[in-house]
Amino acid sequence: MVTYLGLRFLVCRLARRPAYFLSINILQPSLKEITMNKSIYALVIAGLSALTIVTVSAMANDINIRVVEDSEVARIVMLRNVSIKDGEVSGEVVNNSNDILRNVLVEVRYSWRWANEFRPGKDDPGRTVLLPAAKELSPRASVRFSYTPSPPLPKRNDGYFVVEVKIAGFERIYY
Repeated sequence: MVTYLGLRFLVCRLARRPAYFLSINILQPSLKEITMNKSIYALVIAGLSALTIVTVSAMANDINIRVVEDSEVARIVMLRNVSIKDGEVSGEVVNNSNDILRNVLVEVRYSWRWANEFRPGKDDPGRTVLLPAAKELSPRASVRFSYTPSPPLPKRNDGYFVVEVKIAGFERIYY
């Protein structure tokens, strides 16, 4: 392996000019070359970034993903006959639209409320569960769901659970 100083010495020796040994800069790029290389790298990175953004936005337009407000969700899909007893949740998911719904998810949230909110404890037993309610739901149809917490909710005297159930997500298939 030839080192940088060894290469300089060899070149100067072959050229029979040992005086130039201390003055030449072989293999060291000039400031202009460094600036040019950085500029080229910056242009390549900018070009690839622009291409990535265009590709991702084109894919998003093909997939046609929309975020729906809560008020509009109730017009498409809703929960009916929801009952909560000792942490167990059951009810029906109803498709109110004329389209097929897929991968309907129900969110069951167990929020822990401390008996003394000014001095809460350190171990909050609250949790959230995403429950797949229906793989596919036909227009104007309904499907029952039920959930039993596992592990069971702890019975404690330093607070209580507030249970909330709502639609967390779905895919709407337009025809």
